[in-house]
Amino acid sequence: MEIVVSGLGWVVAGGFGRGATGTFPGLRPGRLPEVKRKDLFDNPDRQFGRLDPFSRLGVAAAALALQDAGRAQGKSETPTALVAESRWGCLTTDAAYFETVVPDQGAMASPHLFAYTLPNTFLGEVGIRFGLTGPAAVVHAGPNRGVNALAWGLETLAWEPVDAVAVGLTDLVPEGEDDLSGALFAVLEPVKGDGVGLQWSPESGLVGPFGPIDDLLQLALMG
Repeated sequence: MEIVVSGLGWVVAGGFGRGATGTFPGLRPGRLPEVKRKDLFDNPDRQFGRLDPFSRLGVAAAALALQDAGRAQGKSETPTALVAESRWGCLTTDAAYFETVVPDQGAMASPHLFAYTLPNTFLGEVGIRFGLTGPAAVVHAGPNRGVNALAWGLETLAWEPVDAVAVGLTDLVPEGEDDLSGALFAVLEPVKGDGVGLQWSPESGLVGPFGPIDDLLQLALMG
């Protein structure tokens, strides 16, 4: 199967952007930028501001990638899959929720935060905003970031009835942990017509013009 990367979007320390107007700088230590609704959407979106920080991070990067791929113009239903990888999941949201559970024997537990105590909730937010009807999943990150997401996304594109897959990684590292926060999404599509793309097969994996491509970060850094 031949594929192309039709869109790229990221939110990392130092800034956010998309492939058409910038170059992915890689994950790096530092403070993540604040991404506001008006940075992503022309129309009002009150719910975006109410998302927990982990979900807001993932939605922002996915939105930038889908916009870069020309898949964010309307609400028409499109069979686009979503696959995200995370090492820490929504642990920061879980901790914030339990801070509301402990006092008063749970009488003041936050129903708003409870809605975001699953790591795949933000994929539903992406699907609703862009009318995506394909399968969605969050997979655990292994020792090398981006390997599982890319592999799962490519298999989804090959075997599921979808026309594209948005593959990403999203992590908001809990305070005190030595790791990198950030989010990156890439939209992958099969090559149509006589175009030349990257080669993928179950046996050889993804291969580019300079050799194997093992993970999503490597793919994004290729530009």
